[in-house]
Amino acid sequence: MATLRPEDYCIVWIAPLEIEAQAASHMLDHKLAGGFPTGPGDDYIFQHGDMCGHNVVMATFPAGQEYGTCFVRIRT
Repeated sequence: MATLRPEDYCIVWIAPLEIEAQAASHMLDHKLAGGFPTGPGDDYIFQHGDMCGHNVVMATFPAGQEYGTCFVRIRT
């Protein structure tokens, strides 16, 4: 698998839900093979391709991962 260079991508599309990422991926003109370098704790799933001549990377959470569960306590 080819290693892709993040600096070659100028558009990042964040689609938190898997169903959103599936719909968004259909908007790509071409899907590209390869992957980005990742580090520990990087659980995002990346899809990459091009749209109207621009390189696009899409990031989504793995299926079943919770999101939007932030709790903020305000003290008065």
